Amino acid sequence: MELPVVASNVHGIPDVVEDGGTGILVPPKDVAALSRAILRLLRDPEERRRMGRAGREMVAARYSWADNARRMEALYDHLVSNINGAMFSH
Repeated sequence: MELPVVASNVHGIPDVVEDGGTGILVPPKDVAALSRAILRLLRDPEERRRMGRAGREMVAARYSWADNARRMEALYDHLVSNINGAMFSH
């Protein structure tokens, strides 16, 4: 959607949001930092556009429906074979 992201810097979020590049990361439970980040983007349309474009380019480069479908299919195949193996090994 070419929109910047404002998110908490927790768990896997920094893996997909580059602070200052594709969005702004703030400390968890820091309402003041969250407010400042949102206001920063509201006040700077060029920064919003730049981060939004960078985010779209990152997603297009890293992720594809075809790759996700192949990975999901491989995961399901693995799970089914393990379930079948467990069912027939007793």
